[in-house]
Amino acid sequence: MNVRRLPFTLMMALLALALMPFTAGAQTTSTVTTSGFQVQNLSQTQPANISIQYIDAATQTQVATQTATIPAGGSLTFVPFSAAGYVQMSAPPGFRGSVTILSDQPIVAVTNVLGSNAALGDSYGGFTGGASSLNLPLIVRNNFGIDTSITIQNVGTAQATVTISYTPGFAGNPGVTEPSFTLQPGASRTIYQKDNTALGTGTPGFVGSATVTATGSPVVATVLQEGNGQLMAYNAFPAGTGSSTVALPLVLGNNFGAFTGIQVLNTGTQATTANITFSPNTVTAPVGGLTPCATPPTRQLTINPNQTGTLIQAAGSGSPPFDPFFNGCIYIGGATVTSNNGQPLFVTVNQVNSTSKDASTYAGFNPTTATDKVLAPLVVANNFGTFSGVQVQNVGSSATTVTITYGPNTYSGTPPSGFTLCGTPTARSTTVQPGASFTFLQTYIAGQPSGLSPIGSDSQFQSCMYVGSATITASSGGKIAAIVNQVSVGPTSNDKLYTYGAFAQ
Repeated sequence: MNVRRLPFTLMMALLALALMPFTAGAQTTSTVTTSGFQVQNLSQTQPANISIQYIDAATQTQVATQTATIPAGGSLTFVPFSAAGYVQMSAPPGFRGSVTILSDQPIVAVTNVLGSNAALGDSYGGFTGGASSLNLPLIVRNNFGIDTSITIQNVGTAQATVTISYTPGFAGNPGVTEPSFTLQPGASRTIYQKDNTALGTGTPGFVGSATVTATGSPVVATVLQEGNGQLMAYNAFPAGTGSSTVALPLVLGNNFGAFTGIQVLNTGTQATTANITFSPNTVTAPVGGLTPCATPPTRQLTINPNQTGTLIQAAGSGSPPFDPFFNGCIYIGGATVTSNNGQPLFVTVNQVNSTSKDASTYAGFNPTTATDKVLAPLVVANNFGTFSGVQVQNVGSSATTVTITYGPNTYSGTPPSGFTLCGTPTARSTTVQPGASFTFLQTYIAGQPSGLSPIGSDSQFQSCMYVGSATITASSGGKIAAIVNQVSVGPTSNDKLYTYGAFAQ
């Protein structure tokens, strides 16, 4: 196999791939007990021959390898068990660590991380490269039951020495760092903020940000927020890649109990006013006894250098972070965050549901690096109770036609009772105005018209099961950003929401 390593190498700190995660002494361990990943072949003409390396976190050594071939334009799902329609990982039982994927064609990948009995989980994307310094906008310790952990992976070819420093926001102690540690190439390590009492011992103990610095080799990092039966994940930002404008494809208020919280990190040298401008509401008729919100007013957050500001799209005590505008009405849309004096910003968005444990996180997008094509390695319909929704934001300056094109159905097993296997789904298109968002749902909502409805319902998924990938494009000159939500049925005591950012191409 002629593998071109550098252009098409993906790295993922998988955290846990089997039922027994690695435990070190009395150190805090993650609620994550298993994970799987989906790899999409971006070539439309050639199969992708991939080689997967599994690196154990405890020994920092490779413990297994695996090869596979992905059809042109297709995808494969790797899971830690044997099941029709999926590929079983070759990682040993009890594996906890990281993965490097080599390919002779361009690929992207997304990871789902899950807790015991799939009672909680979230998603994050794989990496194609690292940096010597990373910014993490939202780090917490005992934030009313929520704690974060930072998993760092060495994506270089030499040993990396890693340090972590913390900056408090509205809670926590200043000047706190972690002892430095080393990582071998491909290896990973997880640092739990719950173990560091120096961050703060109150409630909340610490709410702020962190910086990861590495010498010797570049690194990547993923942050998990865990607690209260919820799990949220996002990828760290390479330092120096912040932008004065950040696009947020999905913002919610009172969406059947779901709302969002926007966390803005100012990495500049001056204080800034972050203006948060909302797109028009995509909900146009009353839902669940709630009337549609008008377009929300622009909100401002004043943020000092290396500090964070928070705005929550729900009523509550304190304004900010809570916004009473969303009390009593429903809103589904997007937002744009802009620095009034050109300071570089990083933004994360938490999605939380007040009537269940559903929660997830995604990272905002830099519009200046947006393209007319984004890739979603994993989209599903009727996947044993799970469906996805692709929320696309037009980050350009004029209206654009957005088209979602689906890859072949990769599932070959027996579908759930009452469903057939979908063929390759039909592409769908719609027009999206500048700054606005539209959701392509991989499900059918009863009472909606056939085809693609104005609220994103798609009748082609009414009675069939689909597991595959999608490519989303904008018409000539358009620029888009997108996230993918995966939602599962189940008890309200479970966290059934998974979110990842689509990949620009």
